Amino acid sequence: MKGETKMVEQIDVRDLPEEEVKVIEKLVELLRRIPKVEKENAKKPEKIVFLSKPMGEVKGNLSRKEIYDYL
Repeated sequence: MKGETKMVEQIDVRDLPEEEVKVIEKLVELLRRIPKVEKENAKKPEKIVFLSKPMGEVKGNLSRKEIYDYL
């Protein structure tokens, strides 16, 4: 178990070129962010559903002038 803890704290990249070491660093950083992103996505509210009233029946004819005169 002690060996596992050491592996978690340090990864041996001695023989790798500097460019590949930077890629590994970026990968590790990305992996660290994944749980944070998953938590943020879980906090997003569900889709909002707006209430709507059913359309009523037309009872008579109104002209545009009558409607605007009423308002």
